[in-house]
Amino acid sequence: MKLDKNYDEQFTLMLKTYCNEQKMLEKEYVSFYPQVGKEFQKELDILFIGRAVNGWGTETLPTFSNKKLTSKINDSYFQGIKEYSTDGTGYINKCPLGWLVDEWDNYGMGKRPIFRLIRDIAKEHHVKNYSKELEENWTHHFAWSNLYKIAPKNGGNPDAKIEWQTQDDHCEKLIEMELEQLQPKYAIFITDMNWLIDGEPYSFIKNAKEEVIIKNDFIEATYLYNKTKIIITKRPEFRPGEEFFNEIKKHINL
Repeated sequence: MKLDKNYDEQFTLMLKTYCNEQKMLEKEYVSFYPQVGKEFQKELDILFIGRAVNGWGTETLPTFSNKKLTSKINDSYFQGIKEYSTDGTGYINKCPLGWLVDEWDNYGMGKRPIFRLIRDIAKEHHVKNYSKELEENWTHHFAWSNLYKIAPKNGGNPDAKIEWQTQDDHCEKLIEMELEQLQPKYAIFITDMNWLIDGEPYSFIKNAKEEVIIKNDFIEATYLYNKTKIIITKRPEFRPGEEFFNEIKKHINL
């Protein structure tokens, strides 16, 4: 399952616009192309969305600054970050998301609440709907993306005044394209609602067929966008993981 040429063109346009307009000239940046599990299926599987790439990548991930990135280099850079996200050759079972299994005990991965939550949901989804065996294949049936695709190389979320606003419109279009092309059964935004409605609400919220406002300690709202059930959650940090998991299970068929 792959995102199409139109998506890639929109992503590249975002990079070029960012480099032309970005004012934080001394920073180095990384960008994140969505990762799709090896056996992801439309209308059956899950798309998880975080806020922004934060501390993403290793020394092999291309970085950029708008001082250095020309239009010619831009195309090469895009292919580099796309390949970094979509090539699963070096991971378990050659799954692009296999790094979560391979590196679970490294880089503090297994200690991060967001990845523990994703693992628990994805693993139960895999066991219930695909196989009770080969539990290590839990990364095969979900996709992973972020609202904001560009962030500082050294970690942290984009700065709201400059780094956020410069990519905002492009990222909204990219999220909508991900929903339409991947067509997940569930899209779980682990972002907080305010990241989606700052200023003008995201288009999928405005165009949703159904809206249910919940506002408990874990879930903020659910929507129906085409055939995808969208669940907007709060962030899992400083919240009990088992309760968070069980609350999400009330809204999805696990």
